[in-house]
Amino acid sequence: MNNIQVTIKLCVVLAALFCAGGASGYAISGKDTAMRPAWTRSSEWAKAWIERRMNEDFELTDATSEQRAAMQTSYAQLKQEFDAIQAQASERLALALRRHYAEVATSLTPEQREVLRRRNQEKVRQSQGK
Repeated sequence: MNNIQVTIKLCVVLAALFCAGGASGYAISGKDTAMRPAWTRSSEWAKAWIERRMNEDFELTDATSEQRAAMQTSYAQLKQEFDAIQAQASERLALALRRHYAEVATSLTPEQREVLRRRNQEKVRQSQGK
């Protein structure tokens, strides 16, 4: 084999390796975000996140059984605070959206307002079904 053939084969192998790595990274990152609900609507996501963090912290610190039991109270409190923050954020977002759509409606014809109202109602139904 001459040097040009070796160089071409090396470039092809490296390009294939690069593409395989990129595809793997894309697949892994896509699965993580596609399966995770939005944090502002998901108490289940928050619970899983806090449990994951708690277990990582236990492992990292090599906490004893007694320490773990004592620390779990704080993680439970964090979950309650997280839920309260989610509720406040959801309420504030709903108010902001109502204000926004009321303002937008002033620029629309009655027919356009009705189209927008129906679409918004459909979005609410979809989000409640999830």
